[in-house]
Amino acid sequence: MLSDTLFTIAELDTFLQKHCDTILSKHIDSVNKEHIEYTLEKFPYLKNVEVWNRNQKLIIKAEQEKPIVRVYNKEGKSFFIAQSGKLLPMNKTYNGRILVANGHITNVYDTNCYIVRDTLLKHNHLRKKYMDLYGIWKMACYIKNDEFLNAQISQIYINENHEIE
Repeated sequence: MLSDTLFTIAELDTFLQKHCDTILSKHIDSVNKEHIEYTLEKFPYLKNVEVWNRNQKLIIKAEQEKPIVRVYNKEGKSFFIAQSGKLLPMNKTYNGRILVANGHITNVYDTNCYIVRDTLLKHNHLRKKYMDLYGIWKMACYIKNDEFLNAQISQIYINENHEIE
């Protein structure tokens, strides 16, 4: 297993068994591929899921979200922000090198939240709620895309005025 893997095959298998009918011993044409695809898109660590049948074999292609920053809120609870802007729950499996953000952050993990969606930021009450996370995401993307900064910076701190230090 790679060091930057967010989940194990067993976790994914358990998720599929919990949310989908069993597909073992079924004829390939009777398997609801759209339902499997839809279900796997709900697995928090995957994106761009495709399911199809080739030569009587079920093929599943998916891309793992790439965490770029681990956020610790004021209560010490943590979650990831992916490069896509999606919030990801903590997982003990992941142990890759990653930027850390902490300080005066009140946000908690929110299922299926993309902090970069235009519709999210157009609503004033949501903009205020997620502005710290949006700033952290923007800064983390900038740092990750700069080889020098990525090697030098390991932490982002949000002060009492919601400014990045």
